[in-house]
Amino acid sequence: MYYQLTLTLLLCLFSATSYAQTSQKVNTPTKQKKLATLEEFRRHIVENLKYPEKALQYHVEGRVFVQFTVEKDGKITHVKLIKGIGYGCDEEALRLVRSAPSVNYRCGCRYTPPQRITRSLVVKFTLPEKEEEETHQ
Repeated sequence: MYYQLTLTLLLCLFSATSYAQTSQKVNTPTKQKKLATLEEFRRHIVENLKYPEKALQYHVEGRVFVQFTVEKDGKITHVKLIKGIGYGCDEEALRLVRSAPSVNYRCGCRYTPPQRITRSLVVKFTLPEKEEEETHQ
């Protein structure tokens, strides 16, 4: 009798425990979007650069300086022009930075938590003819 009572009590206890475990919500980590490396960020700038028609027409070359903020989660915000050359190149540089993927950027410290950081970028505009001439020499 004692054995049956103990067995029944244990079965009730285990079934209640398993019921309680299945009814609770389990916090599973959400999939985080993969952040681009700095090399992938630079590759995005180079591969997606479209030389503006107006700049081609007037043979404009030069460097455009863009400033932006990398947020703690890697998103690029507060994109602004520091120094431009006009003829559509400024707008193209801003478009490139705004369309760039989120970046995994650390502020140079290995063990510190992510922080907002302001960075500058130089986008170089060189006419296609000059690039071809330089590679042939």
